[in-house]
Amino acid sequence: MLGIVACNQKPADQGTTATETDVVENQNASQTNSDSATAGGLQTSSFNDAQFVMDAADINHKEISLGQVAQKNTKNADVLALAKMMVTDHSKALSELKTLADKKSITIANGPKEDDNSKNLTMKKGKDFDKAYCDEMVNGHQQAITKFEDASKNATDPDVKAWAAKMLPSLQMHLQHSQDCQKKTATM
Repeated sequence: MLGIVACNQKPADQGTTATETDVVENQNASQTNSDSATAGGLQTSSFNDAQFVMDAADINHKEISLGQVAQKNTKNADVLALAKMMVTDHSKALSELKTLADKKSITIANGPKEDDNSKNLTMKKGKDFDKAYCDEMVNGHQQAITKFEDASKNATDPDVKAWAAKMLPSLQMHLQHSQDCQKKTATM
């Protein structure tokens, strides 16, 4: 398992510093490998469950962040409604996830990982922004649904498994709204 975490780290001789994500992943790897894990924590065999929790936190952070950007950048009523729904629903989901992570002694990041898609999106304006935002919501929710379906079937921790299953209907609804928005912005 340590090999997986080590692959994500940047070599020290490049003069870079560890990102918050690297630190969180190292903390979780240490917690998962520790013989003194708390009673509510995940056991060593559940490393994938901890990774799912960290990934789910990143998904929620990203949807909230992009939704906030969309609320500032759009004048399109459909895009604005989608963005508000993303911020509201993903904030609630993140709050629930933080409670679950605390219960399982999993450290999650305080914000989204940086990615090129998000950076590129924030640089767009007007109709280009609206289309790109809806496209990003479709792609992001398709990927999220795949992860959550996998966790709802394969997580070894019953609380993680139940939370993933509970979130699926909301993610599927978000995908539908995102696809509707995508169709509307494609014809503008």
